[in-house]
Amino acid sequence: MAPTNKITPSSPRLATLLSDVERGNIKIPVFQRQYIWSDEQIISLLDSIYRGYPVGSLLLWSTKEVLKHERNIGGFVLPSTPEDYPVNYILDGQQRLTTLYGVFHS
Repeated sequence: MAPTNKITPSSPRLATLLSDVERGNIKIPVFQRQYIWSDEQIISLLDSIYRGYPVGSLLLWSTKEVLKHERNIGGFVLPSTPEDYPVNYILDGQQRLTTLYGVFHS
C-alpha cells in the first residue's frame, strides 16, 4: 500500500508564523500572484484582527521537495533553508501573511 499524505489542521500563534517566515521556513511558490493588496485592505485586515473577527486560514504545503523557483514573502530577503530541510510553501493566504509580516517587521 502506498503511503498517504495527510492534511493536519493546526492553529499556530501569529508570532510563530511570523518567526517561521523570518527563518525562511515559509516560502511563496513562483506560481502565486504578486502582492497586490491596497492600504484599505491592509487596514481592514488589521481592524478585523483587533476586533477578534475571523480572518481566514492559511494553506501550507510542507515538503522537502525543492521547487525550481520560489519567492520570499513580500519582497523581504529571507534566509535560505538547508538542503533536505522541509519548507512550507504557502498555497493560500499569502496576501494576509505578507501583510502581517510587513506590518510587524518593517
